Amino acid sequence: MSVRDSDIGTEFTPDILERIFEPFFTTKPFGKGTVPGLSTVLGMVRSHVGWVEVKTLPWHGPTFTVYLPAALQDLVPVELSPWQASLIGDG
Repeated sequence: MSVRDSDIGTEFTPDILERIFEPFFTTKPFGKGTVPGLSTVLGMVRSHVGWVEVKTLPWHGPTFTVYLPAALQDLVPVELSPWQASLIGDG
């Protein structure tokens, strides 16, 4: 399974691409926020045996594609309580 998201901002230069997954790296001006954003995303994706691809073109923002396995093992049927089943609905 993959999920793709694009940004309409400016392209990432090679020096930025090398650092985007570092904790607290930002391209924002000082005082405008630094959060572990992309490093957190990468950690979660890797913990689920996935990976992230980043592509950027001149005059376009970056496109991030997250790839995750459909399932790590065979799915096992789980019996749901009536309350849990009501949350899922009848499909």
